[in-house]
Amino acid sequence: MEKTEVSALVLTNRDNVEFLCGFSTPSWRLGEKRFWLLVPVDSDPVLFVDQVHDINALETTPIEDIRIWGTGGIGNVDLLSDTVREFGLATSKIGLELGADSSMRMTPGEFGELNTDLPNSLFVDCDEIVGSSRMVKSPLEIE
Repeated sequence: MEKTEVSALVLTNRDNVEFLCGFSTPSWRLGEKRFWLLVPVDSDPVLFVDQVHDINALETTPIEDIRIWGTGGIGNVDLLSDTVREFGLATSKIGLELGADSSMRMTPGEFGELNTDLPNSLFVDCDEIVGSSRMVKSPLEIE
């Protein structure tokens, strides 16, 4: 991330989210479900899930900062945008799964809202960054 001057990643795809944080649920099959992972370059990651999956998130991931959208009237994009601002990333380059070989689990409307909420952020493709990190295997994975 530092080499490409990307300050954070926002991952939405099941394979990437599960690989990086372990969060797993059968609800991935449901197209309307949104489980996002914010990975800042210089702080701990944040997992975003809906209120139905808060317990499941606590049980399947070591991530300590789990934020629940859908409570108190706050939507998923609003919560993500607020968190990006909270982390001081609102004027940063942020990687998203935008590449030709990617599939982003965010509707065009949600992506448009994110761009509107964070007009000074530059959203770039993060396929190479994520792909490179996924190629590194631990001894346990190799075994």
